[in-house]
Amino acid sequence: MRLTLRATDLDGRPVVTLDTATEAGKIADVVIDPANGDVVGFRLRSQGILGLADPGSLPLDTVRAVGSDAVMITAKTGLVREGSMPSGLGAARDIRGDRVINEDGTVTGHVTDVILAVDGATVDVIGYEIEQPDRTRALIAVPDTFVISQDALLVSNSIELLPPDDLEAVARASASQRSADAA
Repeated sequence: MRLTLRATDLDGRPVVTLDTATEAGKIADVVIDPANGDVVGFRLRSQGILGLADPGSLPLDTVRAVGSDAVMITAKTGLVREGSMPSGLGAARDIRGDRVINEDGTVTGHVTDVILAVDGATVDVIGYEIEQPDRTRALIAVPDTFVISQDALLVSNSIELLPPDDLEAVARASASQRSADAA
C-alpha cells in the first residue's frame, strides 16, 4: 500500500518488532542524507532503548515496513547507537528549518516538512513543505530542487508552488518527473 505523507506524520509512530510484537521505540524524526536527498533512517525518541544512553537510530535498511500505524522491524537488534551508525547515516540529519534559496540567491523561505512516498519498506523523498517569507506555506516537488547542503535547500527559479494541503499534487509531479527521466 503506497502512502503519501509528511515526515512529521511519522513523529511518535511506534517501532514494533516482528519477533516479539513489542514496541522498541517511537519515531522522533526522519533522517535525510544531504549528499543525495535520500531517507537513510529514523532517529528515535529517548526512552532507554536497549539500555543505551542515547535513544538510538533506525537505519532504513533494517525497516521491514512503514505502515499507517507503526514502523515494523525484525528485532531490536536493528537499532543502533547514534555514534555507531552505518556509513552515511551519521552525517545525515533532519533538514526541517533549513533555508530555501533559489538559483539567483534569494531566500524564498525555509523547510517546515518533508513529503514522503512510502511503499512497504521503501521511503522516498518526493517534496518539501516550505514556509515563505510572508508566513504562508506551500509544497514543492523534488524535481524543483537542485541541491541539499548542510544548511540550505537550493531550488529552481521556476519553482512551482503547490497548495500546502495537496500532497497528491506533489506525488503526481514527482512521478511525472521520474517518468520523464526514465524516457
